[in-house]
Amino acid sequence: MNKTFTGLVIASFLAYGFILYFMLFNLPGRSMVIMSEGMMENYNYWNSINLIPFKTILGYITDIGDASIRGHAVRNLCGNLVLLFPMGFYLPFLVSKLRSIKPYIIVVAAFIIIIETAQILTLTGSMDIDDFILNISGALLGYALFQYTPIRSIFKLRAW
Repeated sequence: MNKTFTGLVIASFLAYGFILYFMLFNLPGRSMVIMSEGMMENYNYWNSINLIPFKTILGYITDIGDASIRGHAVRNLCGNLVLLFPMGFYLPFLVSKLRSIKPYIIVVAAFIIIIETAQILTLTGSMDIDDFILNISGALLGYALFQYTPIRSIFKLRAW
């Protein structure tokens, strides 16, 4: 494997990690969503946790019909789906043990659980099983694309 290419992959992975951190924890207005004055009056820590699968997803799908909040619904659904898509390339490329599906899923699932827990503990988001479902789906789509398509040969990624 070309050392320059590997270096570029590592550099882009670090940039991706920084962007991911920024989007998840430091995006302007992110904490204000939870900490707004009106919400603080009725704020209940446990309202920020959803453990019912597809509750949020179905709510956003319903919201797509409402033009006033369509953008938010689409951003949430697509954003959570695409957020970890690049992991399907980076993790198997950088860690040979993650080229098999089972260890890959375990690592990605643990990573998502850590993110969701950190968001609720830092009050920068909510803990939602639907975020987990969308994130893991996106990560698996990325894995499938880079593992099972000719895209590897396009980039001459013989590391797999």
